[in-house]
Amino acid sequence: MLKLAELLALAGLKVTFLNSNHNHDRLVRFSIVLARFAKYPGFEFRTIPDIGQPDDQPDDQSKSEDIKKVHGDFMDIDGVLGFVLDIGKELEIPVIHFNTINAGSFWLYFVIHDLIEAGEIAIPIRRNEDMDCLVKMVPEMETFLRFRDLPNL
Repeated sequence: MLKLAELLALAGLKVTFLNSNHNHDRLVRFSIVLARFAKYPGFEFRTIPDIGQPDDQPDDQSKSEDIKKVHGDFMDIDGVLGFVLDIGKELEIPVIHFNTINAGSFWLYFVIHDLIEAGEIAIPIRRNEDMDCLVKMVPEMETFLRFRDLPNL
């Protein structure tokens, strides 16, 4: 998503990159992201509160208010943030869902049926589960793809 935001800024669009406090802190701590994006005058980083424990989650109204503070002509959001679609409708701003995945995850979507048939995808999560075991039914990835590398489905 950050690369897409950079491309939009490079094209001269005003971009506000909205992230959770936790993710933004990690991004700033472990990269040179602020220096990298300082060259784009229309680019800014904004944060919203993190979602913690289930009883600590902000309600939809609270999340909506945080996102409404960011103004723009459209919203390009991560595909997992479905609740933002309603906010876009309310503000009459077009919303584009965009999901970024790595090449390994993309390839797995093509062979998911084979993984299910082989019994490798429905993994019961146990404390002693070895998530470093190799997944053997993904062509060309048999020697290095681990269960921990599978995308969340």
